[in-house]
Amino acid sequence: MKKLLLLALCSGTWDTSFAKDSDWKICKGEVVMFGSNAKLVVNLYEHRYGEGRTNDINFIYGGNILKGSLDSSESTSGAVKLKGTNSSFKGLVSVDYQKGILSLIGKVSINKSISDLNASLECETL
Repeated sequence: MKKLLLLALCSGTWDTSFAKDSDWKICKGEVVMFGSNAKLVVNLYEHRYGEGRTNDINFIYGGNILKGSLDSSESTSGAVKLKGTNSSFKGLVSVDYQKGILSLIGKVSINKSISDLNASLECETL
């Protein structure tokens, strides 16, 4: 029975089509932070939350991971605060699902250093 279940799961019939009420994107691009060019990756997972919708956001810069969420029940943009160990982002996040673009405008703080951030990242759906 276990082998049959494993075969069914691995046969390619189980994919994200069962989760049409959610959207998982990886957004990445070149940004300028702390006076240097840098690579930034944002993991964006939009899904149901209670009666509405939310975007779980993981902001990855080097070894720093900042986490937070954006309530997307009414809008795909708004103010957010992302937090990590000795790091944070406070500002506006906007998601354009049609164009596949995530925009971030605000301040990033890592180990007490602060930098402005104004970035548009290209996203791909996983």
